[in-house]
Amino acid sequence: METEPLTSRLVGVINRQIQGKNLSVISVAEKTGIPHVTLRRRLTSHGRGLTVDEVVRIAAELGTTPAALVSQAEAAHG
Repeated sequence: METEPLTSRLVGVINRQIQGKNLSVISVAEKTGIPHVTLRRRLTSHGRGLTVDEVVRIAAELGTTPAALVSQAEAAHG
């Protein structure tokens, strides 16, 4: 039984947090220094290419930690 990869679930968590905080991908990109096109691509391609550094910067902007984001993604297993 195949499950959704952790990176895909992590992207889902990040996208939900961005929406839940009424932020836009553009504003997150600007504040994290990640080019908008790059961030949009990472968040729509199941996390393909998402780097640890990007997760750290995104987590900081969302007011959380990378560990908390990964923990939520792990809890979304399935």
